[in-house]
Amino acid sequence: MIPRRAIRHSKIMRNILLSLILVWWPGAALPAQDPEGADSDEMWAHLTERIATYSWSGEDSDSGVFELKSDPVLRYTDPVREFLGGGQLHLVLEGERPVAACSIWLNLDKNATVRELTTLSEERLVCRNANGDVVWQPQPAELLDVHLEAAEEPASNPARRLAQMRSCVRRFSATFYRRRDGDPSELRLLPQPIYRFADVGQGIIDAALFAFVQSTDPDLLLMISARTDPDSGKPAWTYSLARMNSGHLRVRLDDAVVHEYRDYRTNPRSQEDQYVEADDMKYPAP
Repeated sequence: MIPRRAIRHSKIMRNILLSLILVWWPGAALPAQDPEGADSDEMWAHLTERIATYSWSGEDSDSGVFELKSDPVLRYTDPVREFLGGGQLHLVLEGERPVAACSIWLNLDKNATVRELTTLSEERLVCRNANGDVVWQPQPAELLDVHLEAAEEPASNPARRLAQMRSCVRRFSATFYRRRDGDPSELRLLPQPIYRFADVGQGIIDAALFAFVQSTDPDLLLMISARTDPDSGKPAWTYSLARMNSGHLRVRLDDAVVHEYRDYRTNPRSQEDQYVEADDMKYPAP
């Protein structure tokens, strides 16, 4: 009988090789990976069920209730982080525009699910659990719809605009620093946007949400938007940033640092943080 540890090591090595292939072969399909210790179908169903127990609204009672996109925009595993069994990234929408992103994933070491929440809203959101208790009420997003300098005017053709958005996002890079020793890792940009939308009512002509990852687990979200400038009436490009990892992250635009996210676990934390990570519940035994 092959020891369980040897099987796990073999799976890790296989997945690392697959991830390396993705780095050097842009556009390759993400490999299907079977999280150890859980039946995949059962786990994905459980994660979808858990995230649906949370409700979302604005702090102002007139802002109404926001819609959780029940289908995940991304499913992921992370062979580099052995404790992560698998996860899903969902969006919370106001119309078509994301106002928050929520990740729900399985921690194999704790045999529990974990939630990560990050805001993409200019107003304060309110997230409640199934009992109606407020679990998150963040300050407005810090880097939202920042004018992107030195970018050509958004094209009138949607296909051309997508090419422009890809060109814009490639100007950004990000580094993740491992908590235990500060070892840096350059994050990889997923070649395809994970969500694309338009919302003329909010002045958004076209926009796409991109993810920076270490393997396939999103660590940083970057939204590129073609928006109508309210003063000139002309379209222009903007960007928004949101962390999706509790570690130390450094983000650069054209090699100049534009933002740094400090280690979430080593700083004072509250429900008003723009990003939170918290245990959700114990994962049922298979």
